Amino acid sequence: MEVVYAKKCGKHEQEAIEDAVHAYDEAMQDATIKYPEKPKDTLPKETPLPPLLSEYVKAIDFYLTNFSQDAKYGPEIRYKSAKFYYDFNHLEESLKRFSIIIDKYPTHANAEVSVELTADIYNAYKDWVRMEEWASKMIKRKALIQNRPNLKKNLESYLEHAAFALATQKYKDGKEHSANKLQYVKKYPKTKLGDRALYNAANLLDKEGNPKEGVKVRQQLIDTYPDSEFAKDSYRFFIDDLERKGKYTQAAKYLEQYVAKYPQESFAQEALLVAAMYRDVLGQTDVAMKHQTDLISK
Repeated sequence: MEVVYAKKCGKHEQEAIEDAVHAYDEAMQDATIKYPEKPKDTLPKETPLPPLLSEYVKAIDFYLTNFSQDAKYGPEIRYKSAKFYYDFNHLEESLKRFSIIIDKYPTHANAEVSVELTADIYNAYKDWVRMEEWASKMIKRKALIQNRPNLKKNLESYLEHAAFALATQKYKDGKEHSANKLQYVKKYPKTKLGDRALYNAANLLDKEGNPKEGVKVRQQLIDTYPDSEFAKDSYRFFIDDLERKGKYTQAAKYLEQYVAKYPQESFAQEALLVAAMYRDVLGQTDVAMKHQTDLISK
């Protein structure tokens, strides 16, 4: 290989380096490589590449550097070198190499895999700033996401999760702030994490001494995410506020919604009774009678 690296093969230089790359590939088939573990909760520790992989990568880089215009195996061997660095936790180096694959060969299958592994690296770093910026760029690349609905969906998920993580970070005062979460929902109105963000924002608004805004946010949660696991608690807060303000028509409406959604909850019977009382006061006796009949039959 040193003869090849010294460029002493004349017109057969490209053929010689291609043969060398293939030779390393064949050697890999018979080699026993011990790969380091990747812990789930901590950043993986960088481990030196074994000599065989190190030489293999050197051959790949030499080939691509000197014959990039004619590289027949560009997407495959670029990916192999990137994956070696990824497997041995050279994360920044693998990020660079995955990025080149995505840029140069966006329609190749290895580009899609490179996207997923890039997201995995940012997630390991918990680098939500870079994750959000990167995912927002990737999702705009038509050549990359065209005819790849799952990749587009995954990128949207990466983008939203990174933004949500940023929205839940604490300020320098050591506290979370409702404004971050509300801004997140505004920025990503269709996010699946919107209900959690709104629920957390409402609770933070209470703590920040702004319960009126907390009530508004709870109504937004109920109306936007009616099937959310966080809606049930929000109903109680919102209904109490409507009752305090004497908005009995709206209170009755949301009490009835609560009963319809959570008939087995202990508050359901009380909610139906109060809804019946409000309907009667509002002159809607037929509805009030029906609620009373429903209460008796239970």
